[in-house]
Amino acid sequence: MQEHDEFYRTLCSSETLRSGKKGFFHDFSESVMRIAGDTWTSRIFGRIDDDADRVRAIFADAKIRDVVVDTLAKVKPLFRDKDADISKRRRLEGYQLAAVGQYDKALLLFSQAVLRAPQLDKNKTVDQGMSLPLALLGRAEIFMTLKEYHFALEDLRLAAEHDLPDKSM
Repeated sequence: MQEHDEFYRTLCSSETLRSGKKGFFHDFSESVMRIAGDTWTSRIFGRIDDDADRVRAIFADAKIRDVVVDTLAKVKPLFRDKDADISKRRRLEGYQLAAVGQYDKALLLFSQAVLRAPQLDKNKTVDQGMSLPLALLGRAEIFMTLKEYHFALEDLRLAAEHDLPDKSM
């Protein structure tokens, strides 16, 4: 499990979570940093190496804790159900974009296909119940094209956990 956690931690890099563009994570972190101040951010928080200790430091300071808790209390979970039809559509759209060299957009669509794919055999009427491993295989192809071999190998390993026909692999 630790290996998967590290894979997704790398994939969800700081650029993904806090890009230069405006958005929730950007605004949230700016707000917390403004309340905390440069001194606290660099001398206290910046010197902590452990995530658990970072969380403790945030909650040990009342004004920082208040802005974090107030903001997070307003966050509503966003959840989209698994849907084999949507997964298949995203996967096929990804192949179409890959065919014309739009690999970054194809990667996004294949990732959406992975996210929306139900577990194996949940919906056998679409892709014979193989939506997830097929989406992983497609995304692995894009990762290989982009020379992101580590990510491609991880997707191939995940796909191989399912009993795919030999021709698929």
